[in-house]
Amino acid sequence: MFEPAVWWYEEEYSVRHNIYREYLEEVLGRKDVERPKGEYGFDFFYEDPNLKYLQHLEKKDKAKFYFTGIDIDLLNLRPEICTLLLIKDPSWIINQRRGKKVGHYQLKPMRINWEFKMGDDTKGTTLEGKGSVDLTENLVIPDNFFKPENFTPAGAAALKLGIEVAREELGLS
Repeated sequence: MFEPAVWWYEEEYSVRHNIYREYLEEVLGRKDVERPKGEYGFDFFYEDPNLKYLQHLEKKDKAKFYFTGIDIDLLNLRPEICTLLLIKDPSWIINQRRGKKVGHYQLKPMRINWEFKMGDDTKGTTLEGKGSVDLTENLVIPDNFFKPENFTPAGAAALKLGIEVAREELGLS
């Protein structure tokens, strides 16, 4: 979400800042960045070792953010900025999942947040939900994958745009 979380408008009006916050919330499961109170300032999460590790990979050109497009969910007419975080270091996922010590960064284990959990208890229906997607070697999405039970419309658009940019950047298109 590209929006201020603690109402420091000028400082938080940065796509990169919002991506870092969403990365810690959604990929690493940090609950305190989801609804911060602001008493620590807008940048309280910049000392997180997992974020510092990501920034280290960025400096080494092993991770890079790409703007992939803008989508608009026609159900709520909210535009969304779509980005891709392409990490080219194969050890990143192992280090993150296990919460390993990498250099002087003691990582916390990856915990996908509640937004990706399976099921919908409030309506008595079951949603498959996707926290990860198995792609072919050439980053091809499986046939019949974009079904309403797997994605929100904005999530499907973001995934499609991200895969297109990743394929181009990796020379697979």
